[in-house]
Amino acid sequence: MKSTTLVLVIVLVHICTVGHGQITLKEKNAPVERVLSAIERQTRYVFLYDPDDLKVGPISIDVRNATLQETLKKCFRGMPIAWVVVGKNVLLIKIKLRILTFKFYDHADPGRTNLA
Repeated sequence: MKSTTLVLVIVLVHICTVGHGQITLKEKNAPVERVLSAIERQTRYVFLYDPDDLKVGPISIDVRNATLQETLKKCFRGMPIAWVVVGKNVLLIKIKLRILTFKFYDHADPGRTNLA
């Protein structure tokens, strides 16, 4: 009885880790749609995005037994794309970047500026 319980626990832990969205993917200079489609097939997650926001050029990625988070980090590294996972949906959002410049004035000497 104890050995049956132990085997059952080991099997359930294995099923949970294997079925938890492990992704193996190797693409070189592939369109983002192809990469997202491959991830959808392996994980059953659905990607929601505006096609105009994902005009980022080709993607090269090589992951083995990676989680969804690890795969998305590698997929969109260096790109202005953020994602939010809600249930089995992944919302992809383009981040709009702004560069801000600040000047700090010295109150003791109003003509002098200090750049930090």
